[in-house]
This record gives sequence, structure tokens and C-alpha cells, in this order.
Amino acid sequence: MLNRLSFAGLLMFSPLLWAGTAADSAAVGLGIGHSDDEMTLGEISLRPQFGAALGRFLGADWDALLDVGIGFWRETSSRHDDSFTFTTRPTVHGQWWTGPATAWYAELGVGPGYVDEKTIDDQQMGGHFQFSTRLGVGMVFNRVWMVGYGFQHWSNMGFYHENDGIQLHMIEFKRMF
Repeated sequence: MLNRLSFAGLLMFSPLLWAGTAADSAAVGLGIGHSDDEMTLGEISLRPQFGAALGRFLGADWDALLDVGIGFWRETSSRHDDSFTFTTRPTVHGQWWTGPATAWYAELGVGPGYVDEKTIDDQQMGGHFQFSTRLGVGMVFNRVWMVGYGFQHWSNMGFYHENDGIQLHMIEFKRMF
């Protein structure tokens, strides 16, 4: 139990490692996702005001950001294996402005995560330490609201012998400040 708490504490304070620059805005989000294995994930995300502008490329404004997420897995069949997750994902985010207050966006993030259960439904995660990869696309409205689709993959990248992994399709809502 102490190892789990130590690892969760380390991940919680890992955003301080990226605190060297300031981004234009912070964001708070909510994502709801479902997997092919009949699992649901609800995730609350925080995008602290840490980041760096990467410049303009392929017609988009690119930034390096950090997403911090706290989630809850719910297995929807009869077993009801529930699990708590925590992740930090350094993320590359691009916005293609279509008007003064609207834009399309795309982002990719990969980072360390923690799952409190090693088995979720029939998926053998192998251990508590995982990696979370997220690809997101969507729209920005009124320069503050983000609505989009996200694909998440959780696995341990071979650190443990068992590594079934989980893939999720998510609908995401974020509010920038």
C-alpha cells in the first residue's frame, strides 16, 4: 500500500518538472470513454498553466503542454472490477484557426500513469505502473470551450510479463481559462 501511495504522490507532483515556461491558458476537462472490452472510464483532467509555444507549422499554432488526469474505470459486465487511475501526459497541441474565435485542434500525449488494480475485467495490466497514450481531435469555440474525440491506450510497454492493455474511445469537454 505504501508503494502505491508513494508512486501516486510522485506522479501528482511530476508537473513541477515541466514548470519552466508559461502557457497562454490553463484548462479543466471531463472525458467519458468506452472500450471494446465493455469498460467505461470517466476522467477529470487539468491542464496547468505550464507549457511552451512551439511556433507555427503546417498552418497551425503548436504548443507543448501537460495534461494531468484522474480517472475511474468501471467494468460494465457482471464482475464490476473498478479501478482508480492517475496520469501525467506531456502533450503536443496544434490549433488551426478558422475564424476569430473558432479553431480545429489535434493533440498527442504520452506519459506515465498509475492504476490501482493489476487486473481490470479480464485485462491483465501486469502492474500498477502504466503508460497512457492519447490522441485527440476536435474544435475550439469562443476561444475557451474545447469539444472533441480522444483515443486512449493504456499499457505497461513491456515492463511486466502480462501486458494486455486497454483502448478507449472518449468524448471530451474542456474549459480554458
